[in-house]
Amino acid sequence: AVVSTQRKQWYQRRVRGIPGLLNSSQDQEMIRFILCIVLVAAVTAFTMDAAEKCREIGLFDKARVACSALYRRPFTRLDRRRIFDYLSKCMLEYCECFGDSSCICPVLEEAAEEIGAKRWRRYVPKCRV
Repeated sequence: AVVSTQRKQWYQRRVRGIPGLLNSSQDQEMIRFILCIVLVAAVTAFTMDAAEKCREIGLFDKARVACSALYRRPFTRLDRRRIFDYLSKCMLEYCECFGDSSCICPVLEEAAEEIGAKRWRRYVPKCRV
């Protein structure tokens, strides 16, 4: 409750002089809603760029298959939203390397570090050292 009150006061100081703005919880909810829409649009734009780039060079289906490791062990411990983020990164890396599967290993390693999976490479043969 203290953080919310402090946040409200901070916003109110920033928009002082704009009548009616942030004077109610409905105004605050509207701003949160708008910020969520902006965030979703940014994530979607990044994902669409990755998908579009892959489609342009004809690697979309292959990238999706190569990055499907994110849907298997040990990555199933990731939050669904994080899987989506890593999938976008993975597909983009795959397509930027023109289909070289070894390019996705750093993305998978980052995902494995997030969940503390030390032996993730045994589940992903193309990334075995």
